[in-house]
Amino acid sequence: MGLYHQISKLMPEGKLKNRFRNIFYKISNSITLGTKMLILNKERGIKGRFHKPLFVRYSDCLEELPGYVGKYVPQKGDVVVDAGAFVGNFAVYASKLVGPEGKVIAFEPEESNYRLLKRNIKLNKLKNVIVIKKGLWHKDDLLKFKTKGPESCLADFDKEENLSNTISVVSLDSFFKRNRIKKLDFVKMDIEGAEIRAIEGMKNLMQANKINFAIASYHIVEGKQTCIKLEKMFKEMGYKSNTGYPRHQTTYASK
Repeated sequence: MGLYHQISKLMPEGKLKNRFRNIFYKISNSITLGTKMLILNKERGIKGRFHKPLFVRYSDCLEELPGYVGKYVPQKGDVVVDAGAFVGNFAVYASKLVGPEGKVIAFEPEESNYRLLKRNIKLNKLKNVIVIKKGLWHKDDLLKFKTKGPESCLADFDKEENLSNTISVVSLDSFFKRNRIKKLDFVKMDIEGAEIRAIEGMKNLMQANKINFAIASYHIVEGKQTCIKLEKMFKEMGYKSNTGYPRHQTTYASK
């Protein structure tokens, strides 16, 4: 990431810098240097092979995995949503946990991440992973967003102007209804502050299923970490929740 940060520091925030971010990461994620086998869970003997992009450190992604399964480990036959799938570390891990009887639906709206995600799923020959180029929200819509390196956030809660990127977003309620999927067992989210809106968009699923959640909740929305609002929302819907795993703050919930 050194080259990116050196150039980025010289540029003021605004439309030009946002465009630079987009171009830089589209190029960097499209250039890969071979593949690498990673141990996703040593105790369970779960491994995955991944393309090696120039500026993605898989070690950072691997540190997050134990936190996502800290309270609930997906079981054989489970239906799992991976929201903010990035380049596929958790999607590959979850696919091997749920097995051929299960299903992983991976949402990733950012173009360069999406392309690398698809390549990694194909590299691992996974037939139980569906990759969707959309973000999660409380309704189906088109929204502006900005890129911060490999991450992005939706403009609805980030008031920065001059955003030129537009992504398609969907609510989980509408997506599952449209695709006639009734079962949902586990939801992992790391969607840069959009998690509150995403939960608002899946109330029907939460009522019909006993869903287990693991949500990255350190993001700041309206001056507060999203864990505060999430725990309140879960309580109102009859779910028990708590926030932990300080290395990558995660809010857990179950019914």
